[in-house]
Amino acid sequence: EKTQEKERLREAMEAAVDYYRKNLRGGQGRRAMDYLRDRKIDEKTIDSFSLGYALPAWDGLLRSLGRERFKEGELVKAGLAVPRSGGGAIDRFRGRVLFPITDAQGNPVAFGGRIIGEGEPKYLNSSETPLYHKSKVLYAFSEAREHVRKEGFGVVVEGYFDCLTAHQYGIGNVVATSGTALTEGHLRLMQRYADRWTVVFDGDAAGIRAAKRSLELFVAQGLFARAVLLPEGEDPDSFIREKGPDAFRRLLDEAESLMDFFVRRTIEEHPVRTVEGKVAAVRELVPLLAKLRGKVE
Repeated sequence: EKTQEKERLREAMEAAVDYYRKNLRGGQGRRAMDYLRDRKIDEKTIDSFSLGYALPAWDGLLRSLGRERFKEGELVKAGLAVPRSGGGAIDRFRGRVLFPITDAQGNPVAFGGRIIGEGEPKYLNSSETPLYHKSKVLYAFSEAREHVRKEGFGVVVEGYFDCLTAHQYGIGNVVATSGTALTEGHLRLMQRYADRWTVVFDGDAAGIRAAKRSLELFVAQGLFARAVLLPEGEDPDSFIREKGPDAFRRLLDEAESLMDFFVRRTIEEHPVRTVEGKVAAVRELVPLLAKLRGKVE
């Protein structure tokens, strides 16, 4: 029964991808298409990643897929609709550009949606479903995995547009966390394809905190990671467009080990000329060093 249920949910997800793609190409999708063009996403990338558009209507997808014999409950279970308190359901995604999220084999399992114009939240992802576990799925992994194998290493960025821009400019070994923090499940997936990964962080305080959290995971998993900290105010999307893909590749080539990055930042943050500063730095570093598996390391 579970296998049959999952098969129905997969069919619903594939039908939803087609529905949203047609919306983007239709007359009502002009605003969404203009938004993607403003973000400099070209036609080939739009098609390759099956980008789509959710109409502002409350029940556009429900009515369309309902005609294709999907039950309301199936669409809710697939994360495509949400139940209303008074009964019935409404579309989960409305008025958003949609990014299909696939599993490692390329099957659609979820969506990320970016609102057009004003509104909150700016980004909305599918909820957890029998098909989608966000701690185990990375955006564009199915497109990137062969490039990761060929290059011998992979690159992790944060956002959908960061990832799309990298692929559009020929940097194919890039995946994205879809705005969530890296997890052990992500690293287990990554380890199946390469032992070396470079994580690109935004050059602000949040980016530095994310680097520290990521290091603990990489150390515990025994994966070798490098860190790229972009200039403040930059993200991979803006950096690649303004400086070019070769400049981004140079950053990847020059990336320092994530552990070295953390040690250096810790020493910079604490006044290690004093006893108190030394103690504070050691308290931060020793728990991480203790997790290293190799004696040589």
